Parts: sequence; structure tokens; C-alpha cells
Amino acid sequence: MVTAGWVKAGATVIDVGINRLSASERGEGKTRLVGDVNFAEVRNIAGAITPFPEV
Repeated sequence: MVTAGWVKAGATVIDVGINRLSASERGEGKTRLVGDVNFAEVRNIAGAITPFPEV
């Protein structure tokens, strides 16, 4: 995951990577897609950032 420490102030961040994480709240064996960027951390540093849609 890309964290705030990897991003320079004002940078443009485009999150195109995806991973599957366990989503046990959706049922046994279910997963959800997430981006590679820690959006909550990076949005305060980046000049522009593309959010990954929650699926």
C-alpha cells in the first residue's frame, strides 16, 4: 500500500492497482476490491488523488 510517506506534497496520485481483501462481514469466503493507495492518509498530502471506488 502506498502511504503518506511515499508521496510528496502537491503530487498527483492515480490509484490504478487493486487487491482483494477478505470481507467476512459480507459472508464466508467473500472479498472486496481495494486500491493500493491509503486514501485517508494520502489525500491530505496530494494535490490531486483518484479515489478507488468501493466494490
